[in-house]
Amino acid sequence: MSNELSRWAVAVAQTNKPAYVAVADLISDEIQSGTLAANQRLPTLRKLARALRLNFTTVARGYAEAQRRGLIDTKPGSGTFVREIIASGPIRRSATATRVFMGVLAQIPRSTIFSTKKILDINNVSH
Repeated sequence: MSNELSRWAVAVAQTNKPAYVAVADLISDEIQSGTLAANQRLPTLRKLARALRLNFTTVARGYAEAQRRGLIDTKPGSGTFVREIIASGPIRRSATATRVFMGVLAQIPRSTIFSTKKILDINNVSH
């Protein structure tokens, strides 16, 4: 994991995004590439903060964002792990894509067979 942390530090330093978003995006990218596997334990917040030269709170926000996206789970006393269901499913980057998609669907004439609610029911998206 130390090689990955070195790459992460460079990526976070070079991005124009807020650091916490960059942390969540890096977790997403590592899962998509297969570098992080389902149920793999992630570094502790303190270890990652030191490695990335970020504030502890910034890294905590990054983990919270990754958890909000459904990428990771935190088990008190055990650590933070890559979610198992992510290994085979698509990864959600942000709510922005969903809003854009819903905006496009809203422009489709109502006379079509499918309703927007049937195509994507945001309230029933599994995490």
